[in-house]
Amino acid sequence: MTSNDSSIYYCTDPIKIIREALEKNEMDRLLLGDEKYRHLGKYTCDPGITDISALMGCYYNIFMKEIEPKKLRDILADAIFSVVNEYEGLFPVAICLLKELYRKQRGIAILDLPIPEITEALRQSIAKYRMRLICDDSMYGRGYDDRSLGQMRHFSKLAVEYGGESYCESADEPATITQNL
Repeated sequence: MTSNDSSIYYCTDPIKIIREALEKNEMDRLLLGDEKYRHLGKYTCDPGITDISALMGCYYNIFMKEIEPKKLRDILADAIFSVVNEYEGLFPVAICLLKELYRKQRGIAILDLPIPEITEALRQSIAKYRMRLICDDSMYGRGYDDRSLGQMRHFSKLAVEYGGESYCESADEPATITQNL
């Protein structure tokens, strides 16, 4: 990938990206990494097509000062619930959940997202896409024996460390592939 690749935007302005998504009521598209809402900073370590963690950091740190937090919460919660049932929405939702839990644990301003409901929806979607997660070694799945399910387990373990509930099988229990791939 080079900076000339039209599908990747390096050093884009996350404030502009979020503002546009809010104005067009397309936060769900932002979470899914729609091309016009992608953000990959020059030094990003996010393996996905967009750096959701950086975008959510900006969402909290910048937009909570400009827009009433309850409105921001409702917008983000609606977007989360609209994408959590899609395979491509699993990791962005997990990252949003981690961001909220991390901030809550550290006493930093939160949006007061409906954590139990998001956790349950994520748990159900992971169960639904379990085999696909096990087979997916792209982006988030690299470096885990059970591929993307391993990364999801890691995120779930972090959620527990941050005071949330587990939404994926224990990270100590490796997934087994019971079907022919």
